[in-house]
Amino acid sequence: STGSLILSAAALSALTFLARLKWPMGAGILGMQLGSFPQYIFMFTAGILARKQNWLGQLQQAKLRLVLSITIGMIIILPMVMLLGVDDEVGFDFFIGSFTWQGAAFAVWESVMCITMSLSVLIIAARYFYAENKVTEKLGRLVYGVYIIHPAVLVAATALFTGTLLHPLLKFVICGALAAASSFGISRLLIKVPGLKKIL
Repeated sequence: STGSLILSAAALSALTFLARLKWPMGAGILGMQLGSFPQYIFMFTAGILARKQNWLGQLQQAKLRLVLSITIGMIIILPMVMLLGVDDEVGFDFFIGSFTWQGAAFAVWESVMCITMSLSVLIIAARYFYAENKVTEKLGRLVYGVYIIHPAVLVAATALFTGTLLHPLLKFVICGALAAASSFGISRLLIKVPGLKKIL
């Protein structure tokens, strides 16, 4: 329901804000952003519940319009908030994790986007791009393994290009493609391991 989405966004915003006080953006272990873990845990739990309760099958077209409108609105709002909150001395540092209105605003923005953008992509993909065939069936079997291992793979792929003179956008494309292909390849190997096959 709309009410449950609002409550979820409020709770996630508060948890993200508190986590960022301890672990600002950029602070983490082995490249993992601890300040974003509330979102990871929340979305992982929501995914399990969505599967058990068949939430995705119950999402209506009206809900798509709502979440898509919020997503687009949040994208438009962000530059204005950033301009209002930039500080002459510290720049945008207040946004990455601080007990300020900027820190709270970005935690809210990111949490709302986390929910509405994920829902928008899921609904659009399910309604307009769903195709059941041998390729999607095989890839579908690997996606949970990809979900688990992709942070480490992405960090490793990014590290390969540290210090290179390539344009940042080109680095993004190459690293993204390399990390995606590697994650699916590793996941395919992992599901062949007897013990891991039952988990992944």
